This record gives sequence, structure tokens and C-alpha cells, in this order.
Amino acid sequence: MIRGWRARRLDTESLVAGALGLLAEDDERLERFFALTGLTPQTLRQATTGPGFASALLDYIVTEDDLVLALAARLKVAPQEIAAAQSALAHRSED
Repeated sequence: MIRGWRARRLDTESLVAGALGLLAEDDERLERFFALTGLTPQTLRQATTGPGFASALLDYIVTEDDLVLALAARLKVAPQEIAAAQSALAHRSED
């Protein structure tokens, strides 16, 4: 569970799975994500287990309103919950 996240309706694993699923459904979104992060399909699996990956992934998602809205719809949460989770994860990775 993400500490400090008021809604606490999602865990980090659900967020990551939802965000990656969203990106994987659209080749352009996925290619842009790979281009900006330097990841490849071959390195993605290992990257997901690294510290800070969930925070970095949500940092990417919140850069585009359409991604936030799509992820919120996919996870059946309010868009504000995605932003709150991103903020909580960012603070957690700073510790």
C-alpha cells in the first residue's frame, strides 16, 4: 500500500500493471515511453523490479492529461487519485 495516499484504493503493483497495460495498448504511446526512458522491450521486465520504477512511471503518466484520464478510467479511480499516488510515490522514493 502506498503510505500517505489518502484513498489507498490501489497498491503500487496495481498502478504499475495498469500503467504498463495502458502504454502497451498503443504502439505510439509505448514507443514514446521507450524513447524517453531509454528502456527497451528487453530491459523493461528488469526495470520494473528496480527501486523508483513505479514513481518514474507515474511521473511519466502525469505529464499528459490523456494518460492520467485513461489510467484513472482503467483503474476505476478519480484522476486525482493517480496524481495523489504519484506524489506519494515520489516522496517515498526520496526517503
